[in-house]
Amino acid sequence: SDVCSSDLLFTRLFGTSETRSHKATIPPARSAVSRNVTPHAALTLASVYRAVQIIATPVSAMPLHTYRYATGMEARIDNPIFVNRPSLDETRRETIYQTVASMMLHGEAFWLKNFGSNGQVNNIQLLPAGSVSVNEDENGVKYFQYKERRYSADRIEHIKLMSLPGVLHGIGPV
Repeated sequence: SDVCSSDLLFTRLFGTSETRSHKATIPPARSAVSRNVTPHAALTLASVYRAVQIIATPVSAMPLHTYRYATGMEARIDNPIFVNRPSLDETRRETIYQTVASMMLHGEAFWLKNFGSNGQVNNIQLLPAGSVSVNEDENGVKYFQYKERRYSADRIEHIKLMSLPGVLHGIGPV
């Protein structure tokens, strides 16, 4: 019959049936295309855009402090240049903002590390997370592929928002 459960409830409560101008329809199941929304498409939704902005803005503005631990004591010291400016191409705030946004939208962020003559990291480049693949070789050693170039784990810092056992990529809310 065409009588739905809400109509029966309405009749029980009010003694008359409900009259609607349109018959209720069940929406079609989501297609595979709608389940694979890209981060750029998700950002066109005001709520997603605003959620990323609300989280990334204060995180990127947080002060960073460096401490040295010696003889059981902690002492605050001046930040190394790298902490104040991790990327030569962008400000610290931009680098952190983009890292947080990447983690929210992709579930992960990738920093390509460049080393100075002293062997210390002196610059990072944030790579587009959608363009980096994470793989394991036959010995189970993780490596990264970006622009047809292979990088070892010592060159790429892989920052995951959430990780699960056996899953190489990070998982994010979007």
